[in-house]
Amino acid sequence: MEENYKALKQPLNAEAFTTSVKQAMTEGLEKLNIGMPKNSKVRITEKAGDWIAVSRRQPRLLTVPRNLFLLLFKRQLLVYLVGSLCQCCLHPRAGCSIKRAPDIFLS
Repeated sequence: MEENYKALKQPLNAEAFTTSVKQAMTEGLEKLNIGMPKNSKVRITEKAGDWIAVSRRQPRLLTVPRNLFLLLFKRQLLVYLVGSLCQCCLHPRAGCSIKRAPDIFLS
């Protein structure tokens, strides 16, 4: 059982564990208490006993690389050309003696 606590990096003693959790919670609440008045997107209202109001997040615009369209177009063109090549090579009228597509085109 001790090895499980060591793996989790937690003390065996319950009091030591609860003390560390309380200390971490106290530090976190102190940071929140200090930072909240400075945050312009958070305000405390007088509505129904000091509610905390948070402004809505602005939607982030998706940033697309400038050459994304060109990259997609090149990829589609390559797929089309390889597909056409396979069909031409395997067509019986083209005089192709291959009965199946090469492995490179199947993967």
